Amino acid sequence: MSAIQQSRGIMAALSVLQGGTATGSILVHSTAATGSVPAHAHLVPIVGGALQEDAIVRVDKNPATEGGAWPVVLAGTSVTVSAVQGGTRGNLAAGTELLWDPPLSGIATKSATVAGLSGGTWLDTFGSLKDLRQFRGLSPDVAQDLLRAQAGMMPAAVLAWASCGPVSGSVSAAYGATQDRAGRGVRLWKNHWDLFLVTSRQSDLAIRLREGDQLRDDVLEVLTDRVAVRGQVLSSPQGIEILDARQYASTPTSFVDVVQFTTSYALVKRDAQAFSDWLVTRYRSFYEKGTHPAELDVPDVKVPMT
Repeated sequence: MSAIQQSRGIMAALSVLQGGTATGSILVHSTAATGSVPAHAHLVPIVGGALQEDAIVRVDKNPATEGGAWPVVLAGTSVTVSAVQGGTRGNLAAGTELLWDPPLSGIATKSATVAGLSGGTWLDTFGSLKDLRQFRGLSPDVAQDLLRAQAGMMPAAVLAWASCGPVSGSVSAAYGATQDRAGRGVRLWKNHWDLFLVTSRQSDLAIRLREGDQLRDDVLEVLTDRVAVRGQVLSSPQGIEILDARQYASTPTSFVDVVQFTTSYALVKRDAQAFSDWLVTRYRSFYEKGTHPAELDVPDVKVPMT
């Protein structure tokens, strides 16, 4: 599982702190006679000629297929989708174009909503999350970075990938059983994340402090030991591991806390070499004069090259 997939899964898990998620269907065209769209593939809506990252949607599992994929045809097939984040931002008008991100092989690069997406609502509770963005990280100049991340509504959260590495911390290729080896060519890795929680201090100071405390507690409750979200594996074989939650910084207009955590995944070795299914060997035999057999039988031997 890539860091992109995991980051979107984290956002989907946090959507319960935002509100109800919008749902609907899109019309998907294959570029050949038939194609296939996997469950949990993502699209970014194009609104006003610009990509609207905070309204990204994902493909729901197809209940009619074993793996949840959607078979599609050249003329177009209706595919059910839902917003990754909660809130009214996920509601889209009928005919809204969406860009596959990343692109899918055999599928047209853009699709469109059939009757729009609807049902997205804001959660009207103390400390509910109003804005959720992804950014590289927040520097000491928090106010400027929040502006770059386009986090405007408060309370807000900014998700940042920090680092990754093997579960055991070693990159040695030595043979033998270790904590992070799940099989031949498979190794367990962890992504490390920073989730910055931002609350405004423009109004009553004490209330905003308590709002930040409430949001931090809710985030810890939602993410701790989380393995999957909406039928999608988020962190496996180990669930989300919370490392730390603490105060990070403050600006003239906001308080910032940070929650640090890890997600795990199995890294499968990719081998680009192509091998033949067998080896062809030429045999040359030497015999003493007068002892050569009338017929020499050499059986074919298939040797798997894996």
